[in-house]
Amino acid sequence: MRFLKINNRPKEFCPTVLASQAINNEAKLLIIRALLKEPLSFNEIKRKLEFSSKTLWVNLKQLEDLGVIVKVDRKYKLNDDVREEIKRLLDQLNSLGSKFSSDKLNSILEK
Repeated sequence: MRFLKINNRPKEFCPTVLASQAINNEAKLLIIRALLKEPLSFNEIKRKLEFSSKTLWVNLKQLEDLGVIVKVDRKYKLNDDVREEIKRLLDQLNSLGSKFSSDKLNSILEK
């Protein structure tokens, strides 16, 4: 059994939890979606997604540290080792999300 140290406490290693932490917020998902289409520079991503510089930098750094993205010639791109899996995952999340009623989801999240 493998363990990770989270908040200075050992936790059993779970690949599903680790993967979900890699894309744990809207910013990361939108960055990944943008990079599925083409490699982009920091400023290109910032213009496309309209994030603050700090939000974008923090999320790019985390994705880079996790090995999800790489920086090549001043442009960010998805790591070839995970590109197809991430594409399939986002397609499945999109399919699942389209089954939810946005009105119902909003009312649940507002509680």
